[in-house]
Amino acid sequence: MPSELSVENENIYPASEDRVVRRLSYFWKSMLRGRAFPPMSSLDPRRLPIGWDHCFLLAIIENADDPPLDYVGEYLRRECGRDPTNLPVSKVPVDTLLEKSAQPFKMALQKQAPYIVEGNFRHARGVNILYRSILLPLGDGPDIIDYLLGGVSCCELQDNERKAA
Repeated sequence: MPSELSVENENIYPASEDRVVRRLSYFWKSMLRGRAFPPMSSLDPRRLPIGWDHCFLLAIIENADDPPLDYVGEYLRRECGRDPTNLPVSKVPVDTLLEKSAQPFKMALQKQAPYIVEGNFRHARGVNILYRSILLPLGDGPDIIDYLLGGVSCCELQDNERKAA
């Protein structure tokens, strides 16, 4: 049953990659101001160099083993086919951009620095997707990560492009 977030019969994947990873990385660095991590309080979605609808927030502060999604942008909600806000990472719909981008959150926590995720996969809707995403630690304490900010870009591949990717 299609919901208002359904992407059936609609190509929602942009034709070009916006350098989301690079732009978000520079933005994150500009917020550091001598700290290990930018504080969550300094995150203003209106100042993001990419659309907030391509972003998500993982609330590490609530559960570091399976953090809930504190925020999921409209683009990612539509791509999932439903709103996964407040779901833990383990319950995100499989074979979606959000799942592929959020699942490696433990690597970002271990690294305690921005973590880039990229690859290609066959989406649950049956289309081939090439994606790149980044997880950026945010924290109010000196060495504690409270949230991970994620940003995603992607494009749809034709079957012959996937083999070459």
